[in-house]
Amino acid sequence: MKDLKYMIRRGIYYLYAHIKYHTLFWRLFNKRRMKLFKQNRPELSDIQKRVLRDLQREGIATTTLKELFPEEDKLSVLQEFTEKQARKRQSVNHKKKFLVDYFEEIAELKMHNPFLQTALSPQILDVANSYMEMYSTLVFFTLQKTLPSALPLRNSQNWHRDPQEKRIVKVFIYLNDVGEDAGPFVYVNQSAPEYKKYGHLFPQKIPAGSYPGTEAVVKEIPESEHRKMTGKAGTIVFCNTNGLHYGGVATKNPRIMSTFGYTSGTYRENKQYYYDASFEAELKSMIPQANHAIRRRWKNR
Repeated sequence: MKDLKYMIRRGIYYLYAHIKYHTLFWRLFNKRRMKLFKQNRPELSDIQKRVLRDLQREGIATTTLKELFPEEDKLSVLQEFTEKQARKRQSVNHKKKFLVDYFEEIAELKMHNPFLQTALSPQILDVANSYMEMYSTLVFFTLQKTLPSALPLRNSQNWHRDPQEKRIVKVFIYLNDVGEDAGPFVYVNQSAPEYKKYGHLFPQKIPAGSYPGTEAVVKEIPESEHRKMTGKAGTIVFCNTNGLHYGGVATKNPRIMSTFGYTSGTYRENKQYYYDASFEAELKSMIPQANHAIRRRWKNR
C-alpha cells in the first residue's frame, strides 16, 4: 500500500512538473507573484542595473560585496560568522562527499544569521526578483567548504542543468580567494533554455535536470566558451543555473562559498528549513519582498 501511494504521489508530481514547465502555465501559477512585483517594481542602483543587464544578456553576472554594500564591511562580517560556524559545526554533506556543511541539514531560520540577512537584503533580492520578474522564493541558502578531491567527478562537479523550473537564480558568494585550483564555478554564457545560442543543447529531463557529460559538452561547445568564475574573496556571481554549468572541482585549495537559490513559488524544495513565531514577527518588519521570499510552510516545521 505504501509503495502504491508513493507511486501515485510521484506520478502526480511528474504530471504537475511537466505542466508547470510550460511558459503559459508557469506564468499562470505565478500570476500573483508577478503582479506584486509589477506593482512594486524596485528602483535599482547603477551596480544592480549592470548586474541585471548582464544576467539578462548572458545568463550570468558578477559583482562584489563591496560594490553592492558600499557602506558596510559585509565581507568581514560574513567571514567572521563563517569562522564561528566552522568551530561550532562542520559535517560532510551526505550526498556530496566533497562538501563540508556549516549549517544543519534541516536548519532553523534565524534573523541574526548574516547570510540570511544578506539573502533577504534588497541589494540581492531586488536583482533576483527583477530577473525573475516576480516576487521570488528563497528556496535554499547554504554555507559550504569544497574539499580538494580526486577523480572521479561526482554530482554537480559534472556539467549539468538544474532541475524543475524554467528559471532559477543562484547567487554565489566567495568567502576566500578562488583560483582555478579551488573549484571555481564554470558556466556557458547564453546556455539557459531561453537563449538561442546554446539553450537548445542537452535539454532538461523534466522534472530532473540534465547531465550530458564532459565529452558531449566539449564536442558541442568550444572550451573558449567555458567561463571559469575565479575571483577574490567577496566576489558575487548571479546566475541562471538552468544554463550549463559545473563547479567544485577543487584540485589543490578549498573553496568556501555561500549559495542562495531563488525561483518561483511552484518550486518543490528538497532543502527544508523551519522557523518560529519570533522569526515571523521580525520578518514582518522587513521589506515586502523578503516576506514573500520565505515559505510559510516552513513555520514550526
